[in-house]
Amino acid sequence: MSEKFGIGIVGTGAIAKTHYMATNSLEGVEVVAACDIDRDRLDEFTNKHPVENAYTDLGKMLKNPAVRAILVCTPPQSHCSIAEQAAANGVHVMVEKPLTLDLKQADHSIVVCKEAGVKYAMISQRRFFDAAQRVKKVIDDGKLGKVVLGDCIIKWWRQKEYYEQEPWRGTWDKEGGACLINQSMHAIDLYQWFMGPVDTVYGMWDNYSHQYIEAEDTAVAALRFKSGAMGIILATLITNPTFGAKITIHGDSGASVSFSETPEGSIGVNEIWSIPGEEGLAENFKNTGPEKAYPGYHALQIREFVHAILEDRPPLVTAEEGLKPLEIVKAIYKSNEIGQPIKMPMDRNL
Repeated sequence: MSEKFGIGIVGTGAIAKTHYMATNSLEGVEVVAACDIDRDRLDEFTNKHPVENAYTDLGKMLKNPAVRAILVCTPPQSHCSIAEQAAANGVHVMVEKPLTLDLKQADHSIVVCKEAGVKYAMISQRRFFDAAQRVKKVIDDGKLGKVVLGDCIIKWWRQKEYYEQEPWRGTWDKEGGACLINQSMHAIDLYQWFMGPVDTVYGMWDNYSHQYIEAEDTAVAALRFKSGAMGIILATLITNPTFGAKITIHGDSGASVSFSETPEGSIGVNEIWSIPGEEGLAENFKNTGPEKAYPGYHALQIREFVHAILEDRPPLVTAEEGLKPLEIVKAIYKSNEIGQPIKMPMDRNL
């Protein structure tokens, strides 16, 4: 790039630091602006993370010609409206997960961005882990035979202080849930990326040890995929210390592969790798990539997003891709509510 590609950060809460560090680590890319409706929080952020321009008015930031794309780090219920404002100003946009809280809102924002000709993406940096890329490739190459079974197990821990840090966490109206829509979203995204389109979801949830939040701290679901494969999701925040997250995929050939992130925030590895002739490779798959997962893999995804803009192609994790794990999570919530399995794609009027 002959000149710096300017990026603005919208929302200067906890995750914004990761986005700032990741972006400014890239050659030819720079955070040139930050925006937050809370002036004190904005000032606190910019004092630690200098930017050329600071705004409390999103509209003004989007009119700055130096801002070619934005990274949205606000609570999820605001993601789509911010994306639509960006589209109206010809600014490309990448939002943090989840894409939003409402499927109809997501559908609308995708159409708006597409009609405006701007790239619309969602953060899912774990897709860039070497271990995740390896699992996806062997599935696509048919080395497991036909995928017939998969499980996605997330056993993490959150304490009260975590929810006090950002009061919108764990609420239905601002976060849209708890352990499923927040902590499990990355693993569910990888899971559906590996397994393929979902046909039916039957789920349940409860709150066992986090009574100070509104939503679930534990959930389970059974899934039937359109390929005919079956699978399960188990997600919880009650295991202290954390057990981590693990996705295991089984083929009708008898071969299996796995993706594990233990502890949370570490670089994913392939603990299981039983493809004929490759059984010993798992030992080589345990320590790859940067020493720390953050902010290195955010940087990889932001770089890919910038190149997608410059090359005028879809980014790896489009908003349409980001909609898929959200739809699974919403189906689990709705299935628990009505006591029935949910057919996918999910009826937007449910």
